[in-house]
Amino acid sequence: MNRARWTTAFVGLAWVISLISSGAITAGNILSLHDVVPVAVDWNHDGSLDLLVSTREGYVYALLTQDGLEKADFTAVHPLLYADAGATETITHSWEWITPRFDATDWNGDGLLDLLIADSSRTIIYYQRQRNADGDLILASPTILRFSDGTPLGYPICWERTQALAMRIVDWNMDGKNDLALGEDECYYLKNHGTSTTPKFIRPIDWTSSNWCVESGVFEKYELFGLSGGCAVPNVVDWDNDGRLDVICGLAWRFSTSDETVGFIIYRRNEGTNSPPSFPDESVDPWSSMFLRSDPHRDFIRQGEYSVPYASDVDADGWADLFLGGDGPLRLYMRNAGKELELVWELSEIHY
Repeated sequence: MNRARWTTAFVGLAWVISLISSGAITAGNILSLHDVVPVAVDWNHDGSLDLLVSTREGYVYALLTQDGLEKADFTAVHPLLYADAGATETITHSWEWITPRFDATDWNGDGLLDLLIADSSRTIIYYQRQRNADGDLILASPTILRFSDGTPLGYPICWERTQALAMRIVDWNMDGKNDLALGEDECYYLKNHGTSTTPKFIRPIDWTSSNWCVESGVFEKYELFGLSGGCAVPNVVDWDNDGRLDVICGLAWRFSTSDETVGFIIYRRNEGTNSPPSFPDESVDPWSSMFLRSDPHRDFIRQGEYSVPYASDVDADGWADLFLGGDGPLRLYMRNAGKELELVWELSEIHY
């Protein structure tokens, strides 16, 4: 597929790619797309893939399209709001030093996309999507997701770490219910023991001790695999189209010989099944097989000091493409005819 690259302009010391869509978007505000968390979904349920991004300030913006995301042609840009006692409030979840991680999915099985945000309290905040009396889509007031015993769903408070909680929602064991993939220093899995309309998560046994990674369910351990770094943002997707769900994970990769971190993307191929998965030993040949490349002969895909990827089939060709946020501009990589990743566009800001 032939794709035109967006032209770049050098401003000061930074490459800035500015987009003003013809017609619907007028230049009045500027949204920085440096250090954002991307999520690609059909947010307004019109059949076209849109983009949601969270910012360092803690806001979540909807970047709407009419023709999908192969071109960064956004017809409307607005911050997400929620309804509260007849008024509307802007959704804000700011962390001290990092952009809040979030995901959007039909959490309660009613056919509408909901919003879930990893809060700075290291718990997951849920905004349910509803229709008001006029039939318009709105987000309800936030609630804290909880384990079946009533404790907040998230990482244990006793973990006194500075890493940010990240989560992605996926039906990993293919039972029709939303499960959770969590990321911090490692990647973890939480199975939904409830239903598709009423998710239920059991608090890990002995949550406050070093032996807490024990479950009697699908997996023997919650930990999927360890990582040499932090700020892990897992994406669960069938990356190689073999019918098994793999993990594409952004992180701040830490070299053993220094304190330097690099925003590589980890690709862990599932060599087991979807229940349970099995990942190869990363120590065998990590540099050739573990880090994601644009193609086998090019450099590793990276994003500053930490990366935040989101995998989605943008052009509906059956192969997952890759949005890349984190420490740098927002980028879209798509699979070309050879199924290798090709940079299609990148944006540092948009005017709207």
